Amino acid sequence: MTVLEDILTRLRERLVGGHYKPGYKLREQAIACEFDVSRTPVRTAIQRLVAEGLLEYEANRGAVVREWTDVDREEIFELRMLVESHATGRTAKAISPAALAEMEYHNDRIRRAVYEQGEGALDEMHEGNFAFHMAVYENCGSTYLAHYGRSLLDYPMVIRGFYIYSEDEIYESIRQHEEILSALRAGNERWARAAMECHLLGAIMRFRKSSQEKAARETDKTDVPASAPAKAMSD
Repeated sequence: MTVLEDILTRLRERLVGGHYKPGYKLREQAIACEFDVSRTPVRTAIQRLVAEGLLEYEANRGAVVREWTDVDREEIFELRMLVESHATGRTAKAISPAALAEMEYHNDRIRRAVYEQGEGALDEMHEGNFAFHMAVYENCGSTYLAHYGRSLLDYPMVIRGFYIYSEDEIYESIRQHEEILSALRAGNERWARAAMECHLLGAIMRFRKSSQEKAARETDKTDVPASAPAKAMSD
């Protein structure tokens, strides 16, 4: 791994994991000192992350962490529905028994984490989910598709969204993974594409539901009447 690749990997992990808050300015010198590298690869990495959409440039500030909107999330999921369903169809024709076993293992990681609810359970669910979906791209037989798919999975709020799911909804996601696995095991390209598309459509619907619930809570707060002023005591 080159110095640039190492910096990109570390910064992506921080951005995806919420290490930096939206609007936070990334300073080249501070990152270079922390990573013990020169400013040149840091500058190149920041430019690359801007191009990927994880950062954005603001006038008179430079590169800052992007704030993600509901529209942004839906656009990314719609892209994933197109790209990942296509990749899943390709994977159905090429996946090996060993790769299938690996995907089953990652789905079981999610199931165990939900059941045990131990320390770090949410991180374990997210890591298992990322590995499951990344395995689809890694086994689709296309280096370009795998690279592009990885860039879609790296976006914040896309692959690490279980925190807005209820326990029943997580189990439903696990069941959908099992259907994808069944389609891959059968080598059925059309079934695999459809199963992945339905799975990602369900994720879009869950994010919409979360946004509606958040908006309703905010409306309830603004609708609470202010306390009436106390009457002055008469003499």
